[in-house]
Amino acid sequence: MAEFVLNRNATVISKTGFTIRFDKGIPASVPNTCIPEVLAIGAERVDAPQDAGMEDVKVVAADPVGAEREALLFACFDDIVASNKREDFTAQGVPHVKAIKVSLGFAVDNKERDKAWADYRIKKGQEE
Repeated sequence: MAEFVLNRNATVISKTGFTIRFDKGIPASVPNTCIPEVLAIGAERVDAPQDAGMEDVKVVAADPVGAEREALLFACFDDIVASNKREDFTAQGVPHVKAIKVSLGFAVDNKERDKAWADYRIKKGQEE
């Protein structure tokens, strides 16, 4: 936690789920993950240099999109098919979205999985 002060009353609702209330001129405690957000609205740190603690902040990358996402899904399907674990497939023989998420690190819904799986099967049929 860090102490920040703001020159006006404001409430910051963080992307990480924290809500921080600033009263003009009164220091408020801020979790390290929220430091970039309170700095962005002009808050000033009172207990250390402005950028102290920012090295602890983990930046979450955005999920891939387009051709990159499709390539990652196809590589994931290759791995799941190669391992051929029963628990990685549904009763219909389609990879579970849970297994895909574990492999890729991002979520895929059933609709996206079904379309990508059909495209993957077509591609594999053409390669053989």
